[in-house]
Amino acid sequence: MDRKLAMFPMNRNQCAMARHASLLQGYHFSSFLMPSYKHPLNGVDISCLDGGDAVGAVLTAYSKEALQQSDVLFIAYDDVIKDMAVYFEVLNDATQLGIEIITTRQLADKLGKAPTPPEACALTRAETETDKLLEIETPVISVFAQGMRTDQLAVELSLREFFLGLGYKVSQVGACEAGQFFGFPCMPQFMHEPSDAYHKILDFNTHVKDIEEREQPEVMILGVPGAIMKFGDRDLQGLGILPFIVANAVPSDEAILCTYYAKYEDAYYEELDHFFQYRLGCHLRFINIANTSTLPDLTTAGAKTSIFDVSSEFVMPYINAVHGDYTVSNVLSRGSSQKMCQGIQVALTNNTLRM
Repeated sequence: MDRKLAMFPMNRNQCAMARHASLLQGYHFSSFLMPSYKHPLNGVDISCLDGGDAVGAVLTAYSKEALQQSDVLFIAYDDVIKDMAVYFEVLNDATQLGIEIITTRQLADKLGKAPTPPEACALTRAETETDKLLEIETPVISVFAQGMRTDQLAVELSLREFFLGLGYKVSQVGACEAGQFFGFPCMPQFMHEPSDAYHKILDFNTHVKDIEEREQPEVMILGVPGAIMKFGDRDLQGLGILPFIVANAVPSDEAILCTYYAKYEDAYYEELDHFFQYRLGCHLRFINIANTSTLPDLTTAGAKTSIFDVSSEFVMPYINAVHGDYTVSNVLSRGSSQKMCQGIQVALTNNTLRM
């Protein structure tokens, strides 16, 4: 029997999970919980959070009684919620109710404890015969992001739904912990621990090769955590180190960049393609424009970049324009998402070196 899964606090990443509820394995959603102070949104379709097509799933203002209807709670960190007491209230209620708690790594770091559940470890470098990269024979689709809130999870799940629907055998490693509810693991723990990039490249290459040999997939989807580059010297976003490691460990046959909305010139995409070639070892032909945009936030001490939400209706006129050789899409619009997935399938099929 499927277990009843609640999510808190609902944000655009969790919306991606709700949009692909049919892919859940061993779970079904019981409630989409938001902080109680957002009660005016109670009963509103979750699309109000990500600006995409309506889903038919509605938000529920948090209460202990609402949580009681669940077997499992998936609780994630949301940088919009600054008061940690909001999380502690929900965690304490779940503990009292005997509900299993699964946290994201980011929230676990904020709370000062290890994430749950424990992740399976890959083979370590010590178990390999020599320092060499093993060939990954399966076609690889890598999903990169330019920053937070760029609908990366929605792209990962859309690709999974598309290729499974066509009968492909799919292996997948996700950028975040939510993948475990859909039958695939997230990036292994050792990738987030202090270690030099060289050894992480070797270890992750071995990890993916082990998945390939065990599962014998026809296509592999990699969700790559972290931003591909910094916003600036005061907003480093990890300096693009983790995407660099993943790209060197597992070459991409096709790459997708999840980025923010702006009216980019095609020359900008050409510059991104050059960046991908020289930094990440692959061409960039597919760009997903999220329902978010950015502005420099000069009101904060660190001069961080401010991210604000827009809707698919606002983004789609730009998406529908011709962008040279680049396929530009919006994953939260069903037709646009389908176009992206079909384009990747055609590109992989035409890649005679790997297919």
